[in-house]
Amino acid sequence: MMDGTTHLTRLVRRLERFAPLPAADRHAILALPVQIERIGRGRRLIDEGQQDHALLQLHSGYACRYGLLSDGQRQITGVYVAGDLIGLRSGDVPAASQTVSTLSDADVAKIPHAAIMDLAEDRVAIARALWNETILDANAACDWIVSLGRRDARGRVLALLQDLTIRSREAGLTIRDSLMLPLTQEEIGDATGLTSVHVNRTLMALQAEGMIDRIGRRVTLLTGRAAAASPALSA
Repeated sequence: MMDGTTHLTRLVRRLERFAPLPAADRHAILALPVQIERIGRGRRLIDEGQQDHALLQLHSGYACRYGLLSDGQRQITGVYVAGDLIGLRSGDVPAASQTVSTLSDADVAKIPHAAIMDLAEDRVAIARALWNETILDANAACDWIVSLGRRDARGRVLALLQDLTIRSREAGLTIRDSLMLPLTQEEIGDATGLTSVHVNRTLMALQAEGMIDRIGRRVTLLTGRAAAASPALSA
């Protein structure tokens, strides 16, 4: 079993994606208190409006954030893959604006918000790295909005598959362009604003057009044609 230092090394790697941290900052992160939990699929990690007290890092699996309407309809607004930080906020904004649930079995590291914020107040490089994370999250949210607002059903589903495949590959969850899809067709619909029936038709159309290949829940992007059909959004 890995100890807390091993798990916190993953947080160091995450925060050093754009610039290395000073050695003293790395040691300070490795000394943070951390709790590791194995959580099953469909479990809530954060509840909307909850006064949560921990920064989460997904160490394996997938999760999503979403909002619920009064009639029970759900809109997924983002998907997390292993390595992503969840619930990063300052002590001045303690309540979660949306719910976060697992899409698969997942290992989750929980670090007290107060502890990480204390480090950020004292260490500029850590504060800058955390700020970079909030910018990336905001950029991803903007891309999600543009996709929902301006792409047709085919473009929305293909963009979602591309995003999940690329990020899963970077996280070591998949090989090349082949992905064991963590979302059901209903969940894809919640992410793209489509019914599950429309999602099914769209997936079949993408396969017929040679954009993807599907065997059960395994989806492979046929890279050249898929990329040409769904140009990347600019950040």
